[in-house]
Amino acid sequence: MHNLNTSEDFETIQAAIDAINTTHGDTITVDPGTYNENVDVTKSLTIKSTSGNPADTIVHAANSYEVFEVTADYVNISGFTVTGVYYDTVGIYLNGVTHCLTTFFFQTTGMAFSYIILRTIISYI
Repeated sequence: MHNLNTSEDFETIQAAIDAINTTHGDTITVDPGTYNENVDVTKSLTIKSTSGNPADTIVHAANSYEVFEVTADYVNISGFTVTGVYYDTVGIYLNGVTHCLTTFFFQTTGMAFSYIILRTIISYI
């Protein structure tokens, strides 16, 4: 993970978000790979895959809850496949926010089904 505004590198997406030098408006890029974590987005950021290809940048839920929970306005998330959540949860949860844009592939496994969709979510007033 890289913060393009501060030139810092991180081991996890969450560490990049939580870093003291990461501020509202920064861009975090995520290199191709599979990342097992649940991410709380608490700052107005752009978080995107370095390649722009969701097939090679996968964020898998470390537990069965949302992969990304967004609690800040003006967040953009793009270029990921989101996996590891179950049929009764969501891959990206926009929790009371506005002006957010997420574009991602979502793969879920329920009791007797599995599906993948391309999903775009826009929140605004």
